[in-house]
Amino acid sequence: FFELPPRTLTIIAVIFGYLMIDDLTAVEQNSLGNFLMLIGQMLETNSAQQQLFNSKITDKRLEILEKNYEELLNYIKRA
Repeated sequence: FFELPPRTLTIIAVIFGYLMIDDLTAVEQNSLGNFLMLIGQMLETNSAQQQLFNSKITDKRLEILEKNYEELLNYIKRA
């Protein structure tokens, strides 16, 4: 699933959508659509927050590396 090309995945989603249209009433389609969108929003929110945390960790590591680099340069200049 995660290794499918974007267009293939989109086509599969379109096919599933069309297949479900005839079997569901408008109210059922609306309910299911909202449910699936909620799942998508939850996944988006979680992944965005995870990316934020990861970037903060990366920023902190970069800060530590820069400090160590400066300390190393100062040590070399004094030697």
